[in-house]
Amino acid sequence: MAGIGIDDLIGDSFRARHLRDQVAAMVAAGHLDGALCLQAARLCLACGNPARAGWFLAVGLGAGGATEDWCEPVSLALAAAGPATPPEVFRSLDRLAGPAHWRLMQVAVEGLARRHPLPALPAEPADGESLLGLCLARSVLAGDLAAATEVGGRLSLLPRLKRWSHQALGKLAAMQGDLAGAEARFRAGLAADGEALRTWGDLAAVLFCQGREREAREALSRSFVGRPEDSDDPRQQAWRDQLAQAMRDGLRDGGEAGRIGAALNYTHPDRLRRYWDAHREEAGEENGLRTVSAFTNDFMFGRIDALLAAHPEVAKVVNYGTLCGAREAAFARRHPARLIAGYDISEEATALNRQVFTAPNLAFESDLGHLAARLGERPGDSLLAHCRTLDIMFPAAVRDLYAWCRGAGVRFVLSAEYFAARIATFDYPDFAADPVDTVQWEGIVMIHDIPRLLAESGYRVRETSFHPLPLLVSASGEGLQPAQLIQYVLAELIL
Repeated sequence: MAGIGIDDLIGDSFRARHLRDQVAAMVAAGHLDGALCLQAARLCLACGNPARAGWFLAVGLGAGGATEDWCEPVSLALAAAGPATPPEVFRSLDRLAGPAHWRLMQVAVEGLARRHPLPALPAEPADGESLLGLCLARSVLAGDLAAATEVGGRLSLLPRLKRWSHQALGKLAAMQGDLAGAEARFRAGLAADGEALRTWGDLAAVLFCQGREREAREALSRSFVGRPEDSDDPRQQAWRDQLAQAMRDGLRDGGEAGRIGAALNYTHPDRLRRYWDAHREEAGEENGLRTVSAFTNDFMFGRIDALLAAHPEVAKVVNYGTLCGAREAAFARRHPARLIAGYDISEEATALNRQVFTAPNLAFESDLGHLAARLGERPGDSLLAHCRTLDIMFPAAVRDLYAWCRGAGVRFVLSAEYFAARIATFDYPDFAADPVDTVQWEGIVMIHDIPRLLAESGYRVRETSFHPLPLLVSASGEGLQPAQLIQYVLAELIL
């Protein structure tokens, strides 16, 4: 086949089709390296022909490809070709062994998640595991859990499912609150594919949320097998030392950027606008099942809605740690009779929010004194909520916040912060066994014993529960740890 160029192979002429048939036969017979198909696929993508790229990928995968080098081209081809993706691609994915299948399916879903709007997928072969799995993922990413459930039902009927399919079905079950069903699927995935570290983390999360803490910690220990080197990173120890000093000395801010507990990590003018824009793009309601930030905000605002329905006397709602105020603006539209306020320590973020989002019942503040005055001007009870915020604050600063809540007469505090495996121990925090206010999570983020801090600040904890983060992917690139949880805490002021 010497002297044949890519243009000779990617066309629709009889000669091009004949040459491709020869390529496929030679790869299948072992006379041509399947890696050449990967090179051809990349050239097809560069030429704007993703469907033909898919054909070459299918041929190469059928010859036993599926190393890491194949992941990005497969993702790009599926996302760009959409309905024109050759059926052979999905059949080739179906034939891959479990670990390789998991890797390529995961990257393919990440590629879908980054496309706006979501690309369509072929309708055939309707009984293939990989195509059904991708159709399930597409429905989840679109927020259509009814459609995902229908596809999932068909997928679950197939024999000998691979780990990725069990994982996707388990996460779909968890999204719908069926933690026992999720557990069964994750266990089936482990049975299908041996010691899969991420699936052990998924299992640990749903076990912990069911109150089976000992089993969860055992599963978590399996999730981190072979990863002890991270805990010895000198940077991690430096951050732990900084936190220990802050707790001894009652520090409220870590000081310079790069230190744990430093507000400058997020408020520095060189970073703030970039973070604000990213939050506006990634944390919106339309991304609820695509990004960690949107899912967490959905969870928090959903819990606020439920509390307001049960307590109509609550007339004022504060989100502490707003960054971009798009979610507050949308919430204010749904609750026109209530004051909805967003607080952020960054005056630049507050100025942007005031400029971009306006409504008669919407307010943004960076001064807690001014915010207390705004709350005092309006009758009715008040609620302060926070998510994805306290993990960057020292415990003394958290105590100050809850003391301010008590002083301002805030009736309810609603927390939806993360609870996850610590980098120092590869285990969930155990505040009962180690009664400290705060531990390092990883890097410059922390995990607090929020029920304890609230109780010591004059609040009665009414409810606390744990909830998984069962996203298929994190389209924004935020880290999504399999064992990561949301700890929900609702507390009421003791009068």
